[in-house]
Amino acid sequence: MQRQIDEARQARENEKTEQELSDKQRRLAYLQQDTSGANALEIMQLQKEIDEETEDYTDTLVDQKISELQKQNDDAAFQRQQQIDILQA
Repeated sequence: MQRQIDEARQARENEKTEQELSDKQRRLAYLQQDTSGANALEIMQLQKEIDEETEDYTDTLVDQKISELQKQNDDAAFQRQQQIDILQA
């Protein structure tokens, strides 16, 4: 059960991160429509934030996938050991 709760929390956090990135990208697109250059500083800051957050989120997704694969490997090893124990008995 704890595993399912953790996965639900992780999914909710991923969704929140994706929404925040999407909001910032929309704001950036809106600001880039202004040709006067009045928003140049905010545009640069938003681009930097988006780049950093995208990189962090990608790292998080990779870490989550590695963790998931490790759990699957641990479960498979446990099942193999049980099978071996049963066959030896």
